[in-house]
Amino acid sequence: MAASSADKFTETKGSAGNPAVTTVSAARTVGGTSLSATALTNWPTDTQVHFITYSKNADGTKNNSSQQDWKGTISSSTSITAMALTNGTDAGNAIGDYIEMGPTASWAEDLYDGLTKEHDSTGAHDATKVMMLSGTQTVTGDKTFTGTVGLPDGSATGAVLSTDAICLGYAEITSNSTAVSSDTDVTGLSVDVTVPDGGRRVKVTVNAPGLQGTSGARAVISIKEGTTVLSQKFAQITANNEGKEAYASFVPTAGDHTYKVSLARDAGTGTVNFVAASTYPAFILVEAI
Repeated sequence: MAASSADKFTETKGSAGNPAVTTVSAARTVGGTSLSATALTNWPTDTQVHFITYSKNADGTKNNSSQQDWKGTISSSTSITAMALTNGTDAGNAIGDYIEMGPTASWAEDLYDGLTKEHDSTGAHDATKVMMLSGTQTVTGDKTFTGTVGLPDGSATGAVLSTDAICLGYAEITSNSTAVSSDTDVTGLSVDVTVPDGGRRVKVTVNAPGLQGTSGARAVISIKEGTTVLSQKFAQITANNEGKEAYASFVPTAGDHTYKVSLARDAGTGTVNFVAASTYPAFILVEAI
């Protein structure tokens, strides 16, 4: 990953050992954001780093008043760029000033800020920010889960199911259909549905509350997708217009489908039609089961 000023967790050593204390090899003016170093041996490059610069007194002791705290990017073995002052006063840097990586107050504050992105101050996960492995938790917004997601039996109540989780589509007619003899689509009994991913089985139910025609004739109710017949129901026409139901069950491909009902007379004479009214509609219902 590339070092960024947004890094909260910053590396503190290279793969071959601890970072060496080095010195400034070219003067930096006040406000400069790049620093040339003699040799940044074992300074990590995957994240930005926290470091200090300082001068020494004549006796070789550290001049504490000269310390400047920085955060920056190690762009080469002799160069630090994208520098930002995190504590102290920018007084520039002279050749020979010391450059030393080490924990600073800003490093500790970054660490705190990074940890409290998803933890509280005790170190426990913050349930308002992360998904917990146990306990009751309210999750808001859209979430995508991969793999197998298990739910306790009975936990998926009707209130949490989307309106099309089971009922994919429904259409009805509340008056008699047109009388036909040859196979004809029943006007109003066609429904467009979107089948979800997952290979779920679909059930199509057609309810004909009454069938009317010449007594003794035989009607055939067909459930279709386009011209493909998915299922048929044969019904003898009776004097009391007895109704019938037709069913189809199959596993369709995911995506958009249109299912419809057709009616024909396949034996006897005359015509046949559905009998329907507002109190006993004829309908087609498509469900994912």
